[in-house]
Amino acid sequence: MKRLVIIEDEVMMRDLIAEVLKRFSLCSLAGTSGDGLEGWKLVQKLQPDLVMLDLKLPSMNGLEVLRHISQLLPGCRVLLFSAYFSPDTVRQALKSGAQGLMEKTAGLAELHKALHALIDGTVYMGPTVQKMMRMMMLEPEKSDSIDRLSQREREVLQLIAEGHGTKEIATMLGISSKTAATHRVNLMAKLNLHGVADLTRYAIDHSIIGAVAQTV
Repeated sequence: MKRLVIIEDEVMMRDLIAEVLKRFSLCSLAGTSGDGLEGWKLVQKLQPDLVMLDLKLPSMNGLEVLRHISQLLPGCRVLLFSAYFSPDTVRQALKSGAQGLMEKTAGLAELHKALHALIDGTVYMGPTVQKMMRMMMLEPEKSDSIDRLSQREREVLQLIAEGHGTKEIATMLGISSKTAATHRVNLMAKLNLHGVADLTRYAIDHSIIGAVAQTV
């Protein structure tokens, strides 16, 4: 039986998914986490076959966790789920190696289909995502400024937008305060933004954090 890890910050949602897994008997629950960075550490430790991954997470957002998994654990298949997918998020998720994209508004039948697809080695795209992909095919892909950011810069951007100061970011990422400050300056230069308020709005617009995290 395949082993699965759930990374979702809402306790009720985690518990509901765990109960659904028992009902479907498709895979066994290896572990859960409500934090992006801690969830990535858990995945490294447990080496699961599947990960159900929320898009909006504290410390490290779902896209960053997905990139880590794709690069370092290519055998692990990821179902990314969210209350809302934008065209930009869909593009980033597919580029980063997601095997499944599912809306949180989907029913249990869709979750069953999604898990079956990933277990069988195929891909799953929810109905809303499928419609969005058809629309995207009719439009030329747009170059986005976020593609110019390094992985570390994206991590720093999320923490800045979540309200963490330079020293706090340095401690959380295991880097010096000087390095954290340099990343902040580089972010504003690359994105042509000025100050925390602009960085936070940019992070929200690009699904790095949710609107509920905005403090400015």
